[in-house]
Amino acid sequence: MSDNDILIDSFREAEVKKVMEDLGFEAVSYGKGNHDVYHKQPVSNIEIHTSLFVPSHNKAIYEYYRSVEEKLMPKEGFERKFSDEDFYIYMIAHEYKHYTNSGTGIRSLLDVYVFLRKHEDDLDKNYIDSELKKLGLEIFENDNRDLNSIYLTETS
Repeated sequence: MSDNDILIDSFREAEVKKVMEDLGFEAVSYGKGNHDVYHKQPVSNIEIHTSLFVPSHNKAIYEYYRSVEEKLMPKEGFERKFSDEDFYIYMIAHEYKHYTNSGTGIRSLLDVYVFLRKHEDDLDKNYIDSELKKLGLEIFENDNRDLNSIYLTETS
């Protein structure tokens, strides 16, 4: 909700830096991990990722997303995207990374709330449950969904 994450091939990192700077973004962090951070006043924050996770986040999640290309569907041109189910799984894995490493707050809960409010009835829950089990995130996601069900029920 406050930044945009973009995944690129790592060999394009320097090229993307030039493009971002040409667009008026300042490189806040570059070449220091699996993502570079760019900021442009007043509130534009872009994270350019070369991988979605690193091994120190969580080995199972890192391995699952190491070959992320297999989960991406063509959109247009060179652009790729997750299915709604795979996006939800990624959103939960990303939240779990923050939860276990540095904490998380209302923003992550709201991300899930907004997503479920729009997509819950259309998602393949069996696929999601199967993939979350592979990641060891089924309990975390269930607790998250329980927290959100309070809001989904009250606002429906």
